[in-house]
Amino acid sequence: MGGLWQSIRKYRGRLIVAAVVVAIPVLALAWWLGSPLFINKTVDEEFPYSVGAVVPEGMTRAQVDRTMETMAMMEDVVSEAMPAAEAPPLAADEMMAAVMDGMTPEMMAEAIESMTPEMRAEVAETMAEAVPGMTPEMVAEAMESMTPDMMIGVMQNMTPEMMAQMAAAMPGMMAPAAPVALRQGMFRDADSFHQGEGSATIYELPDGTHVLRFEDFRVTNGPDLRVLLATHPDPQGRNEVTGPGYVELGKLKGNIGNQNYPFPEDVSPDDYGSVVIYCKPFHVVFSVAPLSTG
Repeated sequence: MGGLWQSIRKYRGRLIVAAVVVAIPVLALAWWLGSPLFINKTVDEEFPYSVGAVVPEGMTRAQVDRTMETMAMMEDVVSEAMPAAEAPPLAADEMMAAVMDGMTPEMMAEAIESMTPEMRAEVAETMAEAVPGMTPEMVAEAMESMTPDMMIGVMQNMTPEMMAQMAAAMPGMMAPAAPVALRQGMFRDADSFHQGEGSATIYELPDGTHVLRFEDFRVTNGPDLRVLLATHPDPQGRNEVTGPGYVELGKLKGNIGNQNYPFPEDVSPDDYGSVVIYCKPFHVVFSVAPLSTG
């Protein structure tokens, strides 16, 4: 026994070193296994902008993501006024004279027959103001007894001053017609990174053409965004956007602001259920406005 303790005392230093060498890997392994139980590691990564994108040939997904992320940080503001109705090209008296020159008895008869009692009363009052000495009752009685030929003759014999006075007294008839809203929707987000807001309204203009108007509009910017009309009432992805029947109205003018997009002549608003902001090169839906009437 005494010899054993002497040996331990003799090699004590070497034994301590050996114990340390063995203990270090054991402690390291224990730390690696046990540290997740009591140490928090916070990670906050954004979802890639290229989610759902089709990667074009010659690009990587990382390049697509960088391109879309860069565009998302840019703002392009456009502010357009509502298309104005065309004003009459002639002065009031000249326009009325031109109308009367082309009026036939048949056309006058049809116009008189289509008048409501309220319209007849308004015309009688207006003509009475234009002709000195006439009262609305006298004009109304004359209108009932006069034939279309007689009425055309009377109006064709009116002086320019009388026509101007009559035109000035009926501004509602001489004013340009106003655009009529047919369908409207509000833009919604396509996902948490491709976002949109504001209204999309389809108007019929006085000349019978149609225009799509954005108001209070804002959408996440992106490369080569296009304005599409889709037949689907509320598409969730590209397959429901670019199916049969969709039409492109043009390149998005700006990702912020009020904007107008005229319809092609052969496109009817009744055929489409939604407006879509669409990234053409990467086939990504950025925002959708489902359309409804009324």
